[in-house]
Amino acid sequence: VIIEGDIRNVPTSIFSNALHDEEVFCIAGGPPCQPFSKAGKQKSFDCTKNGDLFFEFVRLINDLRPKWFVFENVKGLTFTKTDVLYVICKNCKEKYIAPFRIRQDFKDSGINSMSCEICGSENTAWHIENEPGGSLKIILNEFKKTGYFCEFTVLNAADFGAPQIRERLFIVGNIAGKKISWPIPTHSRKCTENTKQIDIFSETEQSTKPWVSIYDALWSKGHFYYAELDKTTAQLWVKNVVRPHDEPV
Repeated sequence: VIIEGDIRNVPTSIFSNALHDEEVFCIAGGPPCQPFSKAGKQKSFDCTKNGDLFFEFVRLINDLRPKWFVFENVKGLTFTKTDVLYVICKNCKEKYIAPFRIRQDFKDSGINSMSCEICGSENTAWHIENEPGGSLKIILNEFKKTGYFCEFTVLNAADFGAPQIRERLFIVGNIAGKKISWPIPTHSRKCTENTKQIDIFSETEQSTKPWVSIYDALWSKGHFYYAELDKTTAQLWVKNVVRPHDEPV
């Protein structure tokens, strides 16, 4: 069943009806991430058109209650600077991250204060800190408020045999509080065929292969039309002819 539309305008009931009371095992996705991209403008949540789409992901997690979720996004979330809005309670002395929707409305509405989530006191104050990785902090805070146990890591597709250097952030959560076992890389940048990678948590040695290049993936046995390729010539042609602005490829 394909549900087409802007996720901000699709109510949870549409998904619930399509499920026919079946239990959801996993929700996986990656909301558009241009605001956080290293190659983009790095506006973080201040770019409201796409920056808050992750909240729709949180909404579905909270409403559909899957056993697991997998949230994938750009590595930039781990280091992009973001204003993190905190609530400081003068009564119980607790300091915690304000809810995302409160943060988004804060600059426009000029909200004076909010009740403390811990003790209920009205005697609270705002505090803003511009933090590296602040966006990740805010996202994790929203996921954890749904009651899910969450862990995150950055994985590189090249470390698992894909012919592309592509680092992505993964946040994995589950309702049962189980620890996550992240995959062990099968490939490595600096190793040769005979290099061994030692896993200090394992009694056995883990072999890692060299990173796979585009050449290896497409033409290691020769080109389908031109047969044997001169690797050096092909590389020079790509660098000097395909890209007109001298960017290395």
